[in-house]
Amino acid sequence: MDSPFKTIGLIGKPNHSGAAATLARLHTFLRALGFEVLVEQRTGRQLEDLPRENLVKLVDLGERADLAISILCIVIRFSNALKTYVKYNFV
Repeated sequence: MDSPFKTIGLIGKPNHSGAAATLARLHTFLRALGFEVLVEQRTGRQLEDLPRENLVKLVDLGERADLAISILCIVIRFSNALKTYVKYNFV
């Protein structure tokens, strides 16, 4: 994939079920596209299937990620829009 971003960081509201579900889907989607995905550790602890080596402190996420995506507590279904955007801009 031709993208200026190689490593993407994800941040979300800890202990929020809607944010956790969106975070899990987004993590899976970005990994399938070939990105390295890091998750802020407080947020990522609520996800069972996430590799623990991908959990990082917020400061480390800022240093290592080329792009950070924040999942707000107001969860909006954006998966179709994101897929369309990625399809036309990165694939």
